[in-house]
Amino acid sequence: MSLTKESKNKKEEKMDRRSTALIMHGWGKSKSHRPLVELSKALMNAGVVDSTLRFDFTGHGESVKASQEANIIQFLSDAEEAFDSLITSQRMSSEKVVLIGHSIGALIAILLHLRLRKTGPLILISPAIQQRELIRQWYSEDEIALCSKQGYLDTPKGRVGWQYFKEALNYDWLKKVALVHTATLVIHGSVDKDVPSEFVRDVCEKLGAWERSFYVKDAEHNFESHQAKDELIKHSLAWLKEHL
Repeated sequence: MSLTKESKNKKEEKMDRRSTALIMHGWGKSKSHRPLVELSKALMNAGVVDSTLRFDFTGHGESVKASQEANIIQFLSDAEEAFDSLITSQRMSSEKVVLIGHSIGALIAILLHLRLRKTGPLILISPAIQQRELIRQWYSEDEIALCSKQGYLDTPKGRVGWQYFKEALNYDWLKKVALVHTATLVIHGSVDKDVPSEFVRDVCEKLGAWERSFYVKDAEHNFESHQAKDELIKHSLAWLKEHL
């Protein structure tokens, strides 16, 4: 697993006062996705967290595995390995770890939180939670059938394996959201063409009282523009200052 850890040089700080962030990228992106890199640096520069860890999911970035080996369960395993590495190296309580996920990384953040039970707040950016429904928007029935037949599908984001399609299609992932009982920030772009706004509203409804959401004007799915990145950072900083 390829990891990028950033931390302050603080030798004499009590464990219970320190915090960190585990940052998870979206499908077809990597730990070097610019908005997440800048968010990571902003969190540390503002003194909101003492360290951050970004990593590449299987089949992405510097991962040595093929992209068709990527799937939801493997991503969760990757995230758990990164989480264990983070709290071990930082000697930190798991409740002090903020989980930040973009797109499918937001789903993994939720699943990791539910598996571990004790983590800090969640930040879900352009959350692609309803994988079953989104798959049928992103791909035609013919493409899904072809992937089933040959075991993979070549897409603009790389080769996608059938295992991912099976996991995405065979479960109602939105049900997991209702099990989250920790402070959660949802940030979504107003012109996101990958995850429709009604899908994000359903996520927020499931989160109920645990949720606060912001819609960033003119931001697309990946928050690539300067304005979108600035808004992403602004809302994340302000919210975490209240919840850490």
